[in-house]
Amino acid sequence: VPNTLPNLHTIITNGKRPRRLEESSGYSRLKSGNRAIPANYRPISLTSIPSKMLEHIIASNLMTYLESIKFFFDHQHGFRKQLSCETQLAEFTHDILHFMDENLQTDAIFLDFSKAFDRVPHNLLLSKLCNLGIPPNIIFWIENFLKNRKQFTSANDHDSPLSDVTSGVPQGACLSPLLFLIYINDLPTNVLTKLRLFADDCVLYSPICTPDDSIKLQHDLNLIVTWCDKSLMPLNLTKCKIMSFTRKKSPEKFTYSIKSVPISPTLSYKYLGVHLSSSLSWSTHIQIICSEASRTLGYLRRNLKLASPDIKKLSLRNVRPT
Repeated sequence: VPNTLPNLHTIITNGKRPRRLEESSGYSRLKSGNRAIPANYRPISLTSIPSKMLEHIIASNLMTYLESIKFFFDHQHGFRKQLSCETQLAEFTHDILHFMDENLQTDAIFLDFSKAFDRVPHNLLLSKLCNLGIPPNIIFWIENFLKNRKQFTSANDHDSPLSDVTSGVPQGACLSPLLFLIYINDLPTNVLTKLRLFADDCVLYSPICTPDDSIKLQHDLNLIVTWCDKSLMPLNLTKCKIMSFTRKKSPEKFTYSIKSVPISPTLSYKYLGVHLSSSLSWSTHIQIICSEASRTLGYLRRNLKLASPDIKKLSLRNVRPT
């Protein structure tokens, strides 16, 4: 440690990263779906320990500075202290329940970005950083962190050749979440209806009293689509959904669209790990969780029959009590 700290200080002061720190290994983690489809995997970058230390130093100080100047959008709950999935869900559902108590319908548009972290354009991100009053040496260091990165993939004890990383913030790196928050922070500009963000999870919603309210919501959706085009962050139209939260038997109908493509309506949506229904009932979420637990229990029962006595003891002691 005594030898490492002066070296880290020199690297930060000069804004230059040693070539070895610019390399990262990568592996792909299955998100969901068919294992044979490459698009179902999330690439994870594994950087060296010294690189992670540098990233953590810069990220923690930069986050403290940005929070002190109240830079972040108030309803961005991703990767920020004292904010979480739980706080976002609590505030979102509180809004919906409040409108329901007023006998109002709420239309919510859930937006899905296509590979958001991998598509962040380096030059556009750096231009936003330059407008934040960040010291030039830190800007230069971040530029090296983004632009001079190389990666390789390891599989079955074999490494691929090194390749250049031309866009995106490396998933798995300490600094990447903060850089993404900075990049997406101006998305809510000029949006008048309600908008909530958890990193790249975006929901746009509004109480609907008259057809004009739906038109206003569509207008704000158009503003977001324009931002996506300018920021080179396309939406995955097949995963974008519209849901109407209401207790009314005859809810207001409106066809929301993205670039003239209608958004598919849904009666339930998995938002930040919770399956929300149009009536905001827990029954859908509980049913899905119980079904998943039943499948897992069936897997354990089938495989424990063939397990060794030691494995059975471990299961009885550690798995069953939970």
